[in-house]
Amino acid sequence: MVDEKKGKAFIVFACAGCSRGGQAAYSVALELDKRETAEMSCLAGIAAGKPSFHRKIKDKKIITIDGCPTECSKGVFDKAGIQVDVHVKLKDYGIRKNGPVNDYDI
Repeated sequence: MVDEKKGKAFIVFACAGCSRGGQAAYSVALELDKRETAEMSCLAGIAAGKPSFHRKIKDKKIITIDGCPTECSKGVFDKAGIQVDVHVKLKDYGIRKNGPVNDYDI
């Protein structure tokens, strides 16, 4: 259940790479935000060490979604020393880095 005063309990960050897998990861994150399951935020803001993005994750469960085996979104958090609560790897669901992606895959 979400505390309305604090906003959504989950915050999601996704790979937005140029591969089809990266595009799929980004689409999944957008869908979670659209359905109000999780708030989508900017992975580049975390990577750049921007304080406003680091404050935004306080007291939230962090979800990262990676579209390929390189796992850049998880790597950003590892490098920043921030624990991720849920790491979704689309390769585990049959999404290939440069394979076909359509609405049925996501």
